[in-house]
Amino acid sequence: MKEYITYIKSHCRWILSVAILGVVVLWILDWTQHITGWLWGMMTYVVYFLYLAFQTYKMKDATLDDVKRRVWIGVMSRFSLIVLLVGISTQIPSISMKGVLGGICVFVPMQYVEYSMYVRQRNRGSSM
Repeated sequence: MKEYITYIKSHCRWILSVAILGVVVLWILDWTQHITGWLWGMMTYVVYFLYLAFQTYKMKDATLDDVKRRVWIGVMSRFSLIVLLVGISTQIPSISMKGVLGGICVFVPMQYVEYSMYVRQRNRGSSM
């Protein structure tokens, strides 16, 4: 469980780094009108990830049937959460939808990049 908590903290730092890097890139490219959307998209990802981590943590002692039920409920609730947060962002005039979309679209590629970095680091440590 300690490793799981360490991963969650590490991933949150990774998300913060990508969010800051995205803001800097948008600012350099003079796309400042999309910064609020980018930050909203990244905030959506943080909420999604922490909700996923909480749901996973709660399943640690569950039976197989209970896990199957909870996973289905979890998938639907996390999808609903994303739809809700994006829906709210459409009602706020200062939030750029292109920025929100950009922030949300980096979810999966960002996870693959972080995971590959983690595996490479772990393989380096085990080969010594």
